[in-house]
Amino acid sequence: MRVITGLCGPTRLEYTAPILVVGWVWATSRRRPSGLTLLGVALAIAGIMLVLNVFAGAHINLIGVGWALAAAVCAACYFVMSSSVATDGDGLDAVTLATAGLIVGATAVATLGATGLMPLTFTTNDAVVAGWTTSWLVPVIALALIPTAIAYTLGIMGVARLQPRFASLVGLSEVMFAVLAAWVLLGEAITPTQAIGGVVVLVGLALARQGDRTEKLAELTWAEVPPGGVAYDQSVGRS
Repeated sequence: MRVITGLCGPTRLEYTAPILVVGWVWATSRRRPSGLTLLGVALAIAGIMLVLNVFAGAHINLIGVGWALAAAVCAACYFVMSSSVATDGDGLDAVTLATAGLIVGATAVATLGATGLMPLTFTTNDAVVAGWTTSWLVPVIALALIPTAIAYTLGIMGVARLQPRFASLVGLSEVMFAVLAAWVLLGEAITPTQAIGGVVVLVGLALARQGDRTEKLAELTWAEVPPGGVAYDQSVGRS
């Protein structure tokens, strides 16, 4: 069995997006995350670095680092913008946001390809999928619908419910599922370091979730006490 190796060094920087999301929420809400949340974030990031085997043959390429940091910023923006979607049906719709994002992305890629700034070629020859020859339209439509339109719409709906800080950490599980899929489908071997990293990620997610619940409970408890610090008993009409 072959051993799963890490992605190229700069690409791994994309998975630091949760740090940017936590920092953004902290700065905009002016509320410091709980210690459990910060510990969970740190463990999740450390665990995903182990899963990616970050120290295997790593080398620094400044152009790659720049693109990877840009990818991290874009990923953070995705989680923050998705949180603006209404979960009760009254407000911005997930389909609307996903459609707008895909249109902007398609336009940007088409523009870069048309101007020659980015190599872009395509063919209308028949495609072979799992030994089955079919029209090129079939895989194009399938890719456009299932892993793109439907996946992004459901992802945005999920972020709106989980909130961007915790959702960005859950997004790290993408790497873990990719490793598991490579093991099951391609016979790739999972190293002990990657297995330990996966466990660390799960522990980090659990701590971050508990931290979120603790913060919400504290907010609710604080909201029940009036500014004067004296609770009012409505059942008997006295303080």
